[in-house]
Amino acid sequence: RRDETRRDETRRDETRDEMRHETRRSKDMTPHQVAIHPNGTDLSNITKSIVEEESNNYANDRHAGQNDRHAEQRLLISVASFNLLAPLYVRPIDLRTGEVQPFAAFEWVKDDEILNWDSRKLRLLETIRSCRADVICLQELQVEKKSDNNNDGNDETWQIPEWLTPLIDECGYEAILPSQETLSKMAARNLRVLGVDAAVTCAVLVKVEQQHQQQFNDVDDAVQKQWGILGTHQESNNVVSVCLHSKLHPQMDPVVVSCVHLDAKDEAKRVSQLSKALQFTRTLLDEHAAATSTSEQQQQLQQTLKEDNELSNSVSAATTPGKRNNIPLTAILAGDMNAEFLPGSCLQACLCSFDNTCITEQELLDVRAKAYQFHKASNVPSLDEWKMIQQNASSMVTNDYCTVLDRVRTGPTRCAYNDEDEDDDENDNGQKSENTAQSSTATTTTTMATWKLDHFLYTPDRLIPLAQWDTLEADPESCQTGLPNAKHATSDHLPIGCVFQMSPSPDGFNKNCNDDLMMKRIESLNTKHMTDVQELEGQMETERIEIEKRLQQKQSKDIEESRGNTLKSKRIARPPKEVIACLQKKRSLMKKLHQEQQAERQNLAKTLDRWQKFCIQGCFGKHWAEWVEQGMAS
Repeated sequence: RRDETRRDETRRDETRDEMRHETRRSKDMTPHQVAIHPNGTDLSNITKSIVEEESNNYANDRHAGQNDRHAEQRLLISVASFNLLAPLYVRPIDLRTGEVQPFAAFEWVKDDEILNWDSRKLRLLETIRSCRADVICLQELQVEKKSDNNNDGNDETWQIPEWLTPLIDECGYEAILPSQETLSKMAARNLRVLGVDAAVTCAVLVKVEQQHQQQFNDVDDAVQKQWGILGTHQESNNVVSVCLHSKLHPQMDPVVVSCVHLDAKDEAKRVSQLSKALQFTRTLLDEHAAATSTSEQQQQLQQTLKEDNELSNSVSAATTPGKRNNIPLTAILAGDMNAEFLPGSCLQACLCSFDNTCITEQELLDVRAKAYQFHKASNVPSLDEWKMIQQNASSMVTNDYCTVLDRVRTGPTRCAYNDEDEDDDENDNGQKSENTAQSSTATTTTTMATWKLDHFLYTPDRLIPLAQWDTLEADPESCQTGLPNAKHATSDHLPIGCVFQMSPSPDGFNKNCNDDLMMKRIESLNTKHMTDVQELEGQMETERIEIEKRLQQKQSKDIEESRGNTLKSKRIARPPKEVIACLQKKRSLMKKLHQEQQAERQNLAKTLDRWQKFCIQGCFGKHWAEWVEQGMAS
């Protein structure tokens, strides 16, 4: 009873702290109500109900004389994420220790049928199929080696497992896996550690075809939209990204959905992997912008805009050639992130709600300890290192990618034995005391705890979550028995699902990219800096020429002798020391000028918001930080 009371108090404290910190969300983020649906609800039906409601509201507004053209341009995308619990990771013998790792033992599961893969994969298929999401992100997908039918030889490649093929053959999904090289490296790791040659990976399924249109009415047809795949990034095992555009809304910017499975041991690695996902997003959007600058799709879009001036005013500047070369970040990151994004954590520093001013050092120490609760790590960062990782994480999102991230408020998705009880028996060095070290079995806790490990991160100025699945907060029975169990006999993680609304264009981007005054300030500074450099180069060149003339007039005889000696010795004569001094002076003055100009650009950059910084790249072809460092020099 004392343990249960302590856990209840801890949960209440964590909830109170989270609510306290979430109230400090950025002022430019408009609060909105997110509808909660039972876990596993058909996401296409949820989308349909949203479309019907908005259509009715739009019709009422028109009847009332209100004209909201944006209502017709709303685009919804549904995403579901499943950690499948690969069969390879169920009670395997770790060759490094000769034992089953505690997190893979599932000691609370007494019925082996719950973990039996032959039965579990059928339940997983039905659960995934019934969600009917536009995009499905899978973690811990164990792929299979199959003969490549495209080759005449006997080459085998890693492919989607047979049990998932109904989603491709019958439901209209296309699968995106990491590259063969990446999967082979993962298989080699599993062979070395677990003795099994099998690759376990992230994957993304995209619904690109409508299925059985005849059974849907008009509204259903509208939500069974076809998504086109513009590009993919498949060079990572823990981050798989796909760039999508809606064929029914070609005027909308594309969105990049990334399936992520962040590191289980190291918070710094998790931040780095999150940065990698944003980098993949930026790369895919830039490649699309470059490819469509002169494409037929762009020309068709311009014709559409000419035919509808009102629509033209609501479309992002990205659709107008010459306005910009890149697209504001529109990203959804979904998956098992192995972290709870608690206030004071480094991952939470990536979010727009980050505010470390009222976090005490003790709270930071507690959050740091929880971040390394799973898979105990030997190299836990010091408090100063932790703060540095926080700063880098916050700067990475706002400065490197000129965006903000938010988190859908999903609840706990994992329930297992609580390791904190064991931690109470450890001494300051993290070693078991003499009384507890003798028998690990005797000290294993049998109390359950829940964690928020699966998340949706998104760019809130481009996307709004409208509806989501509930999680373990709605299932007290599973919170007592752990996952998997008889009710959820699919995985050790509960899936998450969400429907997002995409906005046509960020207001801040349109406003600042059309800010002539801001652009004139930057162009004026660029012109001044280039003029100053040219003037200094001209002055120093004139000074060098004058020095050489003076030396030639006064020391013509010595110069001639020097040339003769040079010819004789076949050595190149050194420039006179006066000329060398002139060149050194030029380098010194040029270095000082560049430092002064860099400081001027830095001061100007401090006055710009993130959209204005982002627009620098569209106008000048440089990231704003690169512009501050180098100016317009190539």
